[in-house]
Amino acid sequence: MTKTSLVQPGIGAMKRKGWLDIPGGFRLFFNRELPLRYKLTAVVAGIAITAAVVAMELPLETIVGGLLNLPGITLDLLVDGAEIVIGPVLFAAITLPHIARKRLQNIEINPVQ
Repeated sequence: MTKTSLVQPGIGAMKRKGWLDIPGGFRLFFNRELPLRYKLTAVVAGIAITAAVVAMELPLETIVGGLLNLPGITLDLLVDGAEIVIGPVLFAAITLPHIARKRLQNIEINPVQ
C-alpha cells in the first residue's frame, strides 16, 4: 500500500480545478488527519461570509417582500432559511483548502481503496 499526500485532494485539486474545489473541501472535512481547529476556522469563516451575503441582500428582499405581500414574504423566508443552512457549509468547504494549505503539505495518508 502506498502513501499519498493530502495535497492531492486539497492543493493539487485547486491547481487542476481552480480555486473553488468544493469536493476537495468536503473530503478534507471528513479526513481525521486534519486538526479540528482548521475545520472550525473554516466553519466560522463560512458563517461570516453567509452573514455578510444575507446582510447585503436585506434591502432588496425587503422591497420584494413588500411588493409581493404574502407570497413574497414566504419566498423570502424560504430562501433565507436555505441560505442560513447551506451557506456556511458550502463556504466552509470552499475555504478549508485555503486555510489548511501549509498543514496539508505535511500530512500523509493512505489512499482510499
